[in-house]
Amino acid sequence: MGDSVSRQQWLALAASFHRLYELQDAEFPSPVTAHEWPGGHEGFMVGSTRLLGSNGRCDCHRLNNRNFWLRMTENRYYWRDGTLNISFFFVAKPERLAGRWQPGNPDELRNWASKFEPHWVHNWTETLSRIVSKLQPPPTVLVLNAGQWTGLTRAQASALRRAAEAITPRVLWKTMTKMVDEDGPAVWQDVDRPARRAFGEIFDAAYLTRDLRASSYSDSRHLKASALAMLNSALLRQLFGPEAGERRCAYFTKGRCKLFERLLDGPKT
Repeated sequence: MGDSVSRQQWLALAASFHRLYELQDAEFPSPVTAHEWPGGHEGFMVGSTRLLGSNGRCDCHRLNNRNFWLRMTENRYYWRDGTLNISFFFVAKPERLAGRWQPGNPDELRNWASKFEPHWVHNWTETLSRIVSKLQPPPTVLVLNAGQWTGLTRAQASALRRAAEAITPRVLWKTMTKMVDEDGPAVWQDVDRPARRAFGEIFDAAYLTRDLRASSYSDSRHLKASALAMLNSALLRQLFGPEAGERRCAYFTKGRCKLFERLLDGPKT
């Protein structure tokens, strides 16, 4: 659950599972890059979902306007061979997530909708307890991220952690990825400090992307496929790698686990 870069990361992971190989930067239009698709966000949402075959769904609606988050749905689902289920919920505003489909509804509701007609509207914690908790099979890992839509206080982050841990014991906060911001302050380094202190386990995307150059980006904020593959590799190793048991890793350097406790106060510069 998170911002558009987390959506990109989810799409790259789902496409890699579906194809059994990682995406390449040269692919056009890229399954992870919205502005490369004709037809605006409708073209991107429908097209990127079709690339996942019969096991991909997108409960989606979005208009191309400035206040799109007020009338937007983007909840994505992918499953494979009865052994893999991954879902993504777009979080533009923590107080307002929406959808047409929820567990128990007809599957045709998990498609592009030409109108914004949600069957549910909840805040982030309510979405966890009322929607995500009812997914089948139940979630075993939750990765949460605010990213470019910042502003959580530590109290709000703590409440979010409690709601997530009521569903599953493995909950990670993903920090904001680096932006290409040559003229302004590097806000991506500081926005997650309240969440870093509230959550017990961190997936430190800010640290992982700290040295990326502009060539790794499709615009000032969004990553290309190769950078997303790097993030997914680090995430999977943190979740399921050889040191993912008692020693959970915040990131890897040359294959070596760096413990997340050392990073709770943010990456050092």
